Amino acid sequence: MSQKYDLPATTPSTTTRPRGQKLTNEQKFFIAELLGCYRTPSQVARDFEEHFGMAISAQAVQCYDPTKRAGAHLSRKLREVFVLARGEYRAHVENIGVAHAVCRLRALQDGVEVYHERQNYLAMALLLEQAAKEVGGWYRR
Repeated sequence: MSQKYDLPATTPSTTTRPRGQKLTNEQKFFIAELLGCYRTPSQVARDFEEHFGMAISAQAVQCYDPTKRAGAHLSRKLREVFVLARGEYRAHVENIGVAHAVCRLRALQDGVEVYHERQNYLAMALLLEQAAKEVGGWYRR
């Protein structure tokens, strides 16, 4: 999913949001969209600070997640932003390599080879077990 918000490469000087100051609609949409993409509240708070140069707590971010108790009374518009972002994210999950078993198995194979060369047989056995579970459908619903 291409996000509408480009996060800056450098962090601007951060100011703490005065208690009781309201967020702008752009800031609220930013939070709801990132939460819709399965970002954790702490990740969203960090991205918010980088993008807007203003600190916000992870607890305050949770109020914009309609799947959480804190976000139960979220406005209809912000709920729609969240749901649309989540739907778009789910629709494009096939673009993420580790979402496919073949990519995960290839990475596990690379790890097995590295551990075999280093004679780390315990770590190699753990990766082989994980690969067997992957092939056997252990991680599928």
